Amino acid sequence: MRAGDLGLRRAQSPNIRAATDKTHITQLLGRMVRTPLARRMSGNDRLNAVDCLLPHFNKQSVTAVVTELMTGGESGEELPGRRVLINPREMKPNPAIPEDVWEKLLFLPSQTLTRKQARPVKRLTALAHELAMDALLPDAGKKAHAEMHKVLDDVQARYAAEIKNARQSVLTVEGKAVLTDVQTQAMTFDDFVEAADYAVIEDAYRRAGRTISPDLATTYAEHLASQIDDADDEEEALIEAHTTIAAIGLVLGVKSDLKAAAERLAKDWLGKYHDDIKAHHR
Repeated sequence: MRAGDLGLRRAQSPNIRAATDKTHITQLLGRMVRTPLARRMSGNDRLNAVDCLLPHFNKQSVTAVVTELMTGGESGEELPGRRVLINPREMKPNPAIPEDVWEKLLFLPSQTLTRKQARPVKRLTALAHELAMDALLPDAGKKAHAEMHKVLDDVQARYAAEIKNARQSVLTVEGKAVLTDVQTQAMTFDDFVEAADYAVIEDAYRRAGRTISPDLATTYAEHLASQIDDADDEEEALIEAHTTIAAIGLVLGVKSDLKAAAERLAKDWLGKYHDDIKAHHR
């Protein structure tokens, strides 16, 4: 079921197999609930609901599993933002209330509950996806990443010395070798320095991706690789780009610069398309 389609957002998951085992019920309910609710829709809680039809399930076991889903299973404290209803009834507007009252309610400002926010770059990417899906800004994702590429290009110029040192640390592996003499039981420790191989560089690149966001790291690597003319092949150019990104991820200050730029662009787009977004989802 495609989460982005408002018409299909509500999920109804039937299961006619009899079940009494608690573990089986937990796994099944987890699968039935997780996928439809992987992406929440703000502004309409009914679109964030999953109806699980369990005609042959043991009610006590289901209730116990529901309790664990609500409390997290261990602490016993109710987790915020979770609500499970067994045999719920849908409340509809009171027909005795005039229609103009309901129309007035639609224009009242709404505010969602405060939740842990995603990182600015991920939030910008998500906003770009929604703008593109709603046909408000074609190729918004590409445009967002193009702006972030400019920021990272500027970072390379501003932190050139730091990135050069960080690049050297990415390309070298330092360690200690332990040698033991079986006869004398003597041990010696020797320092060594080796050139980093592909696996080491990729590990550093993935860690940098967690700093600047994996999606941005991927597109920026492609951006850098396309500018390398003296590489023998595309793979070599991509490894060179991954090395550069790994070095950028080690430099203090890069994350804050990228965060500020992403927040600034997201704020500009939200201000520019605010009315269109509101009209589109009304």
